[in-house]
Amino acid sequence: MANNRHSDDPMGRMEISIRNTQDGIQRLFLHSAKHEQAIESLQKDVSSLQKDVSSLQKDVSSLQQDVSSLQQDVSSLQQDVSSLREDVETLRQETRERFDKIEDTLAIIVNHLQK
Repeated sequence: MANNRHSDDPMGRMEISIRNTQDGIQRLFLHSAKHEQAIESLQKDVSSLQKDVSSLQKDVSSLQQDVSSLQQDVSSLQQDVSSLREDVETLRQETRERFDKIEDTLAIIVNHLQK
């Protein structure tokens, strides 16, 4: 009955309206405060992620430099292997020629001894 009396009374209706408005403002304030906290938390997360991304980009750059350096080393080693193959082939040819000369010399000696 007390509510009914306020609804008939203009002052009572204003009091109820003011209380409802105050409750609504308080809820909006709390809601806004929660959103501000969430935004601050998200901003911290974004900042942390940006630092992580920056660190990862530096790591990637460093790894790319390492890969480039390794590729240069591989290229240099390939050239060295190619050069060594040529040296081995040259030594093989020289060895064949020396054995041929030794064989010819031994044949001459054997022929001389047989006479």
